[in-house]
Amino acid sequence: MSKSNTIFLLLWVLLLLNTACSNEQETQKSIILEPVKTLSEFNDSTFFGDVGVMKYKDNRLYLADNSPQVLQVDSDLNLIELINKTGQGPGEFTGVTDISVVNDSLYFYDRQQAKILVYDIDNIFIREVGLPEAGGFNMAVDHHGRIFLSTPSRTNPITMYSANGEKIQGFGNNTVGSDSFQYRRNSRFLFIHNDQLIAIAMSEPELEIYSLEGEFISKAEIAPTEIEELIERAKRENEGAGEQPVSFLSLIYHTATIYNDSIYLIEAKRPNENTNTYDSNFTYLFKYMLDPNGDINLERTFKLFHSDHEELFYGFRLTAKGDHKLMVYDLMGKSLHVFQDEHL
Repeated sequence: MSKSNTIFLLLWVLLLLNTACSNEQETQKSIILEPVKTLSEFNDSTFFGDVGVMKYKDNRLYLADNSPQVLQVDSDLNLIELINKTGQGPGEFTGVTDISVVNDSLYFYDRQQAKILVYDIDNIFIREVGLPEAGGFNMAVDHHGRIFLSTPSRTNPITMYSANGEKIQGFGNNTVGSDSFQYRRNSRFLFIHNDQLIAIAMSEPELEIYSLEGEFISKAEIAPTEIEELIERAKRENEGAGEQPVSFLSLIYHTATIYNDSIYLIEAKRPNENTNTYDSNFTYLFKYMLDPNGDINLERTFKLFHSDHEELFYGFRLTAKGDHKLMVYDLMGKSLHVFQDEHL
């Protein structure tokens, strides 16, 4: 090979390496998003309180607030109907801790009353499922009607019930042992995805996959570098409780959702230590991709802002819909925001 050809080849290799590095940096760079739509009340002036649950299915958004009530909203954020049957009778709830939409049925979990209310897609009450005891948090329901609850106060962090509320089994890997006072660290977000149960820890940087029979399949770390300090802080504060029960669980993630093979997580935004101020006016959103073999990979990092970048955005709940859109509830602003981007 001639000297000129050798030089040309070296320059070509350097160009390819530089392009690859530039592409990698572009992929890893946080994408700034502003809402394309913001809502604090609906078209008929109906207000909503603090939103604790957001689920999107079949072109409908379901919001459960602390009124308590469940609001059904169409894809353009117009209010369709309210379910506000407050009480302790059949079909009534004192609060909705979580929602699942399966087989054209709505499942509302009332933690305080240890029961699940089942409605049809037209909001007609069908039946009530009583559970042996209260103590669950997040819920997932499979196509057979089996109910999975995050139950951190028990020996196992996840409990499976039949469609009639009978306990089938407890399973899952504990973050802390059953004799620990810090049992709430076993809390999980739960999702049914591709006939598997996805469990995402709320206060630990971990994701676990189980079969729908409760068998452990795999485990992965979800620890974005952007929130390393938050992860260390949560660990320090949770472990600092010593032998006293944890009255305040330091979270890493406020909320999570799964859409197709994408997992979206919002950081648990917290004031700086020993202050009441925040170090930024945005909230981090992380998008992971779930591979068929169970591996997860961080695909994108987003910074969610108000249109006014000087105003604090406190992302608290989210859900995904089609057309590269996410809907996020801002706890500080008491408002609902729609974000759209081709990378979502």
